[in-house]
This record gives sequence, C-alpha cells and structure tokens, in this order.
Amino acid sequence: MRGLKKKRRIQLILVAFAALAVSTALIGYGMRDGINFFRSPSEVAGAPPGPNETFRIGGLVEEGTLVRGAGETITFSVTDGGASIPVRFTGVLP
Repeated sequence: MRGLKKKRRIQLILVAFAALAVSTALIGYGMRDGINFFRSPSEVAGAPPGPNETFRIGGLVEEGTLVRGAGETITFSVTDGGASIPVRFTGVLP
C-alpha cells in the first residue's frame, strides 16, 4: 500500500511540473511581442534600432530640450549621463 501512495505522489508531482512548464511556455509565447524592455541611451547609441522598431528608452529628460510640436507630438532628448538620444513622441505622455 505504501508503495502505491509514493508512486502516486511522484506521478502527481511530475504532472504538476509538466503543467507548470507548459503554462510558462505558453505565456512566454503569447507575450513574445508584448514584452518591451527599457534600453538605455548608451545602448541605443551603440546599437541603433531599425527604422520601424518600437522600443522603450529609459533615462532622464535633458533640461531645456522639451519642445511641444503641433498636435500631440513632443520632442526632447533623453540621457543616462553617457549618451544623449533625441526622441520624437506622438501621443499622450506616460
């Protein structure tokens, strides 16, 4: 009897681990395009993005560079102390 309980417990643990692995893989697959990591201005300067690539940039807005354009377009520069990247943003600011 004891052997059956132990065997059943091991089977249950293996099934739970397999279910966890499959669910993690499915979540990762579903979010592959939705995950946006921040890039520092130094990283952007070192490896410029493609012309249609969307990404988030992290850093501080340089003082005196904020310019509001027509409509919802805003231009400014973002720095991390090592590099400065000009940014043009259209939409509601976060």
